[in-house]
Amino acid sequence: TGLSERVLDLRAFHTRKIPYVIAVMEHHLVALSTTAVVWYATVENGLPQQAIVMDKRIYFSTWSEEAPCGGIDTGRSHLVILDALSGTTIAQRTLMDGRVFGPLIDLAAGRIVFTNYAMAEQAEDIAALAGVKACPLGTRITRS
Repeated sequence: TGLSERVLDLRAFHTRKIPYVIAVMEHHLVALSTTAVVWYATVENGLPQQAIVMDKRIYFSTWSEEAPCGGIDTGRSHLVILDALSGTTIAQRTLMDGRVFGPLIDLAAGRIVFTNYAMAEQAEDIAALAGVKACPLGTRITRS
């Protein structure tokens, strides 16, 4: 990656037969192709927690604790959505108080769910993303 930070998580995806890897680091997200670094993005709202890539978008949560050595019930968690190919921010919002866990991907309901230490839930609608909802492949023709 060219940065002297720990890699916390790796997420792989491909588009148009080109493989990419998203490296989630302590203060940055880095997109890499097989030949070069594609982009860097700075994480502004705390420490990155989890990341998933769906429909050329990166959904990742961050946690900013209130004080050093704060517990999981301190601070706030945020959801940041980035374009996976350019690194530009699509959306950003506060999820809830404390550290979040997840996301749980609920394809039947078309949402991703985050939960915190008190088991409170916050959902993000992903029903409009390509490939989330089942669709028919065509009609079946029966010969008589």
